[in-house]
Amino acid sequence: MRWIESAKRWQVDGRIGTDGCKGGKRETFVLKDEAKARRQELREQQKREGAESLELPSELRVEAVVCSRLLAEKGATLRQATDHYLTYLATSSRSVLWPEFLTEYLETFFRQTTAGRVLDVRKSHYDDVRHRLGHFAKWASEKLVSDITTAQIETWLKAQKVTKRGHPRLGQPLTEVSTRKVKALLAGAYNFALDQGYTKINPAETHRRTRRGKVERGGLGTSSEDSISHKTQDEILWPEEYAALLCAASEAVLPALVLQGFCGVRREEMQRCLWEQLDWKAGFFNIPANVSKTGDYRRIPIRPAVAAWLKKYRKHGKPLDRIVPKNYRKEVEATRVKAKELLDASGAKHRMGRWPFNCLRHGFASYYMALELDTEQALAKEMGTSLGLIQKTYCQVTTAKLGREYWAIRP
Repeated sequence: MRWIESAKRWQVDGRIGTDGCKGGKRETFVLKDEAKARRQELREQQKREGAESLELPSELRVEAVVCSRLLAEKGATLRQATDHYLTYLATSSRSVLWPEFLTEYLETFFRQTTAGRVLDVRKSHYDDVRHRLGHFAKWASEKLVSDITTAQIETWLKAQKVTKRGHPRLGQPLTEVSTRKVKALLAGAYNFALDQGYTKINPAETHRRTRRGKVERGGLGTSSEDSISHKTQDEILWPEEYAALLCAASEAVLPALVLQGFCGVRREEMQRCLWEQLDWKAGFFNIPANVSKTGDYRRIPIRPAVAAWLKKYRKHGKPLDRIVPKNYRKEVEATRVKAKELLDASGAKHRMGRWPFNCLRHGFASYYMALELDTEQALAKEMGTSLGLIQKTYCQVTTAKLGREYWAIRP
């Protein structure tokens, strides 16, 4: 204890270790009696803690020193490590094995019934998620939800191969699009695990920005479309590729490909669209709230390109029939193969060597911007997305020349 003349106060040195390197602090007091009382309190505390430390076994003291040094190399302390491990133990005690968790997750989010049966639209999504996450649950059958790390997920994804019988890529690694989709589904599952208290982190998290600029967690069925900050020409089809795709399409799948590429409808939305939504008299393709991903009603103009390709479909099918056929995915895959053959035979410069996620929707937006068909606000409204995303993602992806070629595609 000493008097500090410049501060006119009494100082008590409460630091411990050589030069106070192990914690504690200096304290100052106006009254000498207060300083003396604090000094006596600190002395008694040091005696008490010193006696307790002497009672520790030598092995434990040595282990504490070694651990403290190892943690110091990482910029952490023994106390921080202890707190972290106690948090881990608390979380793991509430966690569950992955197969058990997957069952709960699927029942919670998908088993919404109407008159005792699963809704058709949700059932197809349910089957897809159950199949994809089922592979992960099989691999993590003896692991707790809280024990999975980002590195483990990445390693598992790289090791996955196509297993579907009859698939043209059977036995080959998953494409980038498939890998991204599985990771998005895992992120959605882990968001549910966070809400249930089964884990403290989301190892598969895919952040995306909302229109208000806040970070939003990727949820169930989250598309990677909004997580891509900027499109490039490689993420959409060139005009000659899209033209070959339409020429190669069968009558069953052509309307869906036209409406995605010339109206910007999302792939998932397209699978829920009905023929009655095509209002030829008014000249609009209507997307009801129960079909739209965002839950907002949209009206998309039926432009000349759409009218030309779908001229013979004006009285096609019953109003409540779906536009997309039941075997839509197989039809699209067959169309892609046939289109590539046409491009190869013609010696085209671009031959559809990739199929990015929702590339038809993104191509619509990019060529729309290139040709300036309307304002950016109108495009955002047609696509059911934010103006900020339009300005950030689709500007300067293509040229006006490519835009003219794209919108001039005809049968």
